[in-house]
Amino acid sequence: MAKVNSHQRAGFLVVYNILDSDVAAAAASLNEPMATSAAAPALFATGGPLRRAPTGWSRAVRAAARDAVRGRALSPDSPAARAGARLARDFSDVPASVVSIDSVAALDALRADPNVASVEPDRVFTIQWEFSNGRIGGGHGSDPSDPERRLLYMRDSLSLIAQPQAAANGYIGTGCSVAVLDTGAAYDHPDLGSCSGPGAPSTTCRVPFARDFTPNDDGQADDTGHGTNVASIIAKVAPGVKILALDVFRLSYAFESDLLAAVDWVLQNKDAYNICVINLSLGSGKPTGAQCPSSAMSRALAALRSAGVLAAVAAGNDGAATGVTYPACAPAAVSVGAVYDYPVPSKSWGVCNDTNIGQDSIACFSNSAPFLSVLAPGVLVDAGGWVSSGTSQAAPHVAAAIAVLKSAVPVATADEIVAALTSSGRPVLDPRNGVTRPRINLLAAVEALLNATADDVPPTAMVALTSGSVWTRLRDVSLRIAASDASGVARMCLSEGGTGGASACGGSWLPFQSPTVFRLSDGDGLKTINVWLTDTRNNIMPAPAAVNVTLDTVAPAGPWIAINGGAMWTGSRAVTLTIGGSDANGFRSCVTRAPNGCDQLVLFRSNPPSFPYSFPPSAADGNQTLYLFVRDPAGNSNPQPAVASIRLDTQPPTLTAKIMGNGSPVATSPRVTLALAADDGAGGSGAVQVQVCDTPEPCGGWVALQPAMARDLPPGEGRRTVYVRARDAAGNEMRAPVEASIVIDTLPPANVRAFIAAMSPGTSSGLVTRGVKLAITASDFSGVKEYCLLNAASGPDGALAPPPAGGGAAACSPWLPFGGGTVDWTLANGPDGPRAVYVWLRDSVGNTMDAPATASVSLAAGGPFSGRIVVNGGKAGAATRTVNVTLATTGSGAGAVADMCVTEDAAATAVTCSPWVPFAPALTLQLSAGRGPKVLHAFFRDTAMRTTPEAATATIVYDTAPPQMAPRAVGLSGSVVAQTISLTWNPSGVDDGPEGSGVASYLLTYRKGSFPPPKCSTFGNAAAAVPLPARLATSAVVSGLEPYMGYRFRLCAVDAAGNTANGVVWGARTQRA
Repeated sequence: MAKVNSHQRAGFLVVYNILDSDVAAAAASLNEPMATSAAAPALFATGGPLRRAPTGWSRAVRAAARDAVRGRALSPDSPAARAGARLARDFSDVPASVVSIDSVAALDALRADPNVASVEPDRVFTIQWEFSNGRIGGGHGSDPSDPERRLLYMRDSLSLIAQPQAAANGYIGTGCSVAVLDTGAAYDHPDLGSCSGPGAPSTTCRVPFARDFTPNDDGQADDTGHGTNVASIIAKVAPGVKILALDVFRLSYAFESDLLAAVDWVLQNKDAYNICVINLSLGSGKPTGAQCPSSAMSRALAALRSAGVLAAVAAGNDGAATGVTYPACAPAAVSVGAVYDYPVPSKSWGVCNDTNIGQDSIACFSNSAPFLSVLAPGVLVDAGGWVSSGTSQAAPHVAAAIAVLKSAVPVATADEIVAALTSSGRPVLDPRNGVTRPRINLLAAVEALLNATADDVPPTAMVALTSGSVWTRLRDVSLRIAASDASGVARMCLSEGGTGGASACGGSWLPFQSPTVFRLSDGDGLKTINVWLTDTRNNIMPAPAAVNVTLDTVAPAGPWIAINGGAMWTGSRAVTLTIGGSDANGFRSCVTRAPNGCDQLVLFRSNPPSFPYSFPPSAADGNQTLYLFVRDPAGNSNPQPAVASIRLDTQPPTLTAKIMGNGSPVATSPRVTLALAADDGAGGSGAVQVQVCDTPEPCGGWVALQPAMARDLPPGEGRRTVYVRARDAAGNEMRAPVEASIVIDTLPPANVRAFIAAMSPGTSSGLVTRGVKLAITASDFSGVKEYCLLNAASGPDGALAPPPAGGGAAACSPWLPFGGGTVDWTLANGPDGPRAVYVWLRDSVGNTMDAPATASVSLAAGGPFSGRIVVNGGKAGAATRTVNVTLATTGSGAGAVADMCVTEDAAATAVTCSPWVPFAPALTLQLSAGRGPKVLHAFFRDTAMRTTPEAATATIVYDTAPPQMAPRAVGLSGSVVAQTISLTWNPSGVDDGPEGSGVASYLLTYRKGSFPPPKCSTFGNAAAAVPLPARLATSAVVSGLEPYMGYRFRLCAVDAAGNTANGVVWGARTQRA
């Protein structure tokens, strides 16, 4: 953890949580059926019954389940991987991996992952031998009371467990291999067959395979002699076994990851070498009194036992009476304690002392626990040139015994072998804890196993086609035979037809194999395949297991498909399919958009069936083709698919609509022509019908689409609108209608008003000029198109003549385009007095006013006059938008000044200026926003409605920012003469900005002392001020100052709006008096 806490990478063992559902999924993906034994355990069981039926899960299923769980835990997007966890070392069959971690977050993410059972450090293991070990030498280990006796060494341990009697009966472990996970083995020793190399010479060498599983292979067969001693004990107890020397130690210690690699190799190669058992004379950590089911090595041993390989594990040499070391605490382990094989008065060990020792006395160094499996000799055992003591020496006695039992009864399960060892051993009481455990007896164990596995019952079997079907189109069929037998199935005989005993089988007896291939007889039809089995004890099934299969070699005939009953178009992706065809055994069908076939076939249920189908959203509008593939139960399919096409059109047409009244967009009659144009797109089915309504809601009445359609609009004046929808041949209807409008106009312009210049309608007043602007307003549905004006004639008495008879519109000329607003007009000549103008209007469809509108005015003489405007008393700038305005007029006229209009609009005229208000000589105005010059324009009007010909103007700068004074550019400085200080500055260093009102004056303030005067705008009694009104002043003289006194001066610029700058500062001291 220290490395992880400092963000350095460290390897941890991650054990995966493999569930039954993971195993089932793996088996399904590999098409492997369930195990036939109801007692079959979980794949990597950690405790409880571990028996597996002969037809249990294959290694491929175990590996696939493990890989799936590991993939979920360490996928790139898993929380652990995102936190930095990386796969460092992996195994093929062991349910664990070495994962590199560099953060606590990665460790926590792994421990929280439901796919992970545990996360553990990579434990360190040591060999489990005691202090009296050493190379065999003269007299080494001799008993002083009988020096010759202990030269027997191994003979005592062999006779104690009845090995010679077992060997005399041929039980020597022939055919089995024992994998020794240790420090290696010196295979050139005579006890191991004097090998020149692994497997050589083949006639004598007992070690066909040797490998170092550590990364620092030093090339030595055995660094310590421990592995050689252990391997040689096995070789002596079981003279017929082969030894696989798997070196997992780096000198005197081993890492758990290297042990897992060796176990992984055993799982991969157990069948190639017929590995019956492994030996682990090693341990890690302090003794534990509880079993350890969840750790990495425990899971690995469970995987071994589930695969039929047991592990003999040393219990440890700590002298503990209530616990064993890891991995002897694993539930799948066969844990082994040590006993004496001869009596001696006493013996001293590093951790304890033994006294009054008898044969089968438990060595005091041997760890014990209530769940300890067995006991075996483990004191001063000589083998391979070494004499050693410890549970390391007891464990290989048991490993060899397991190999002998497995060789004697090859079909025996792991549980049956362990039961035979424990039930036949001599009970030995451990006085330290009161626990009685069996010391192994090899001959009694063999006899117990033979009795337990006696078999006079023939095999039972079920047979089925590997495909899971009861149909085939090929004569050669693959059969899966699920068989069970206590002693194992040996041979099989397959025959078509026949019943009764095996004598009825017409085939040959062959070694049992599943799956297997059988050839059916010629000719389509129902066939029965019979299977007889015999086990290793020659028990033959009295009746066969049978499976019926129908041979069908003829493909379905005449398949066909129709979409929507053969329709050309569809506006919906959801359609109805109808299919048909014939086959004697029925067939299954698949409808697809892919011409090269499909995998999912559905059952053909009726003739012909109809069922819904939906084109996917990705299918674009246009031609859509479906392909029908058919296949009968035997797998015969039509060589070419049946094909059907339909044009998919899911989009409604687009439409343009326009109403024309006698060819014009304005109609003078309710009967109009509706011009229509529709477009359904390149892949569409074409617009075929329209619906024309007077409201936006649908109104029914679909009619055939025509480019020009007559339509009677509702009567009356004004705008009329129709709402048109279109639908295409596929039935797609526009979601919203298209609007088409036209104006119905049968009347001339109405609400006509005409008046002179700015006069209110209906008012007559005096004018001083005949040139006027005539304002005309009117309303009309189609719009006013033209106007015509005519001055009213004056009668002899000065009265105005009425319009010409009949309205006079026909006599009026010219007719001019009407633009709205005002038109220039010249009143009739003559003396002062009333004038009138007759106005006729005509709309865009030719409706003309019968009687004119009249504008009247009184013409009066008078002189010209003008106006004047002044802002803020003539100041150039203003610091606020609110200003004071004074106004006046000059000149003589017919009447006094009545109205005025003041605006900032430079484009305003006397006619357009607004608003006109009663004249006042002074008023307050709000300037428009934004700094800069503001120009006010003033128009005046007298009681005779005369207006000043031009606007009076006044300009002021709206300025809210003070001038900017750059100290260096201003360069305020001075000279001192006596008590007078002369100051100078540069005005070019002062800038009021392009929108400012400009510098108008300066203000000079000063005070005694070293502190500068306050800002010019806030100076008080502590400072004196000298105003300098000259805009371009460049100097100032301050006299009458105190002698030899320091003064500080501040010069501030003031703009025309009164904004005062912060100023620049300079100081000097007057001279002494």
